[in-house]
This record gives sequence, C-alpha cells and structure tokens, in this order.
Amino acid sequence: YGDTTSRLLNHLATITEKPLSIVSLTGGVNYYLPNAESNTFKAKLNLYPAPLVLSSKNAAEALLNEQSLKQITRMISLSAMSVVGIGAMNNEATILNNGILSKDDFTYLKMKGAVGDLLTHFIDKDGNPIESDLDNRLISTPLSILKNLKNVIGVAGGRKKVKIIRAALKGGYLDALITDED
Repeated sequence: YGDTTSRLLNHLATITEKPLSIVSLTGGVNYYLPNAESNTFKAKLNLYPAPLVLSSKNAAEALLNEQSLKQITRMISLSAMSVVGIGAMNNEATILNNGILSKDDFTYLKMKGAVGDLLTHFIDKDGNPIESDLDNRLISTPLSILKNLKNVIGVAGGRKKVKIIRAALKGGYLDALITDED
C-alpha cells in the first residue's frame, strides 16, 4: 500500500513492453491498483485476497492458512524486484489517513519509539521492529523475509520521511532507495 508505491507500479505497468507480474506483499492493496482489464495496464496482479489488518491474531492465522494466501506467500520469495513504500509517523501518513490505524494506535506506536513503517511493520530509529499486537493481526510479509529478498527498492520522499528512511537503511531492509533530492 502507499501512494508513492502505487504511482510507481502504475507507471511501470503502463510503460513496460512486456507484461509485469505483480505480487502484493501485504493485504489490503486492491484499491491502489487500476482496473486489471485495462489495455494500458500491462500487468498480471497476484493480490492477497484479504484486508491488511484483521480484528484478531486467530483471524489472521486462519486466513494465512487459506490456500489462496499461501500461493501468494510462495510467490514473494521468487520476485526479481520488490518495491516497498516507507511510511513516516506524521499526521499525513497514508496508514492513518486511510483509517488502517486509529490515531490512538498511531500515538501508541510513536510512544514505543516507532519512526515509521515498512509493510505496516513499525521500526525504531535503529531499524529494530517495534513489538505490538498489530503484528499478530497483519496480512503482511514479515520484516525477516523482506530482509532476505533480492533487490528490495524503498520508495519515499520528503523531509518528513528522513528518520524512517535512515532507519530502513540502518536495519538492512533495502537494497536501493528512490527518493527526492531533499
């Protein structure tokens, strides 16, 4: 999920000569992507048929055991390139504005030292995961798997994202970074 990541993937899918195969790393991304039937969008979408955050750990575990989700999970390790958004801890955060997290949850994570998130996994300034019950309710690729993927490209821009960009690099989650000059 994420506005910048969505724009990048949509742009790639309209300029590529060969169709792309896109595999989501999290649930809840379907509303960021255009109509897959479009002639200008050259991509095969492999999406988690699930929301990003569930109401309980049991619900998340049950869903992750479904065959359709297991198929997507298997595809992730085969990717030639992974593009991830980098979310900051500010009032303009996509995760907050889209209602994925409540303002209280967001404040709680800030108080625990979170400087931002990758795939809805929150990390501190040194790139260490922030422990919370949110992780147990996510349909999202774990950070341990993200670290082991080849060619992980982080996408973020603006001064408000400097802390989380540094943390993501320090944590070893990214192989490359696309950002603005600031």
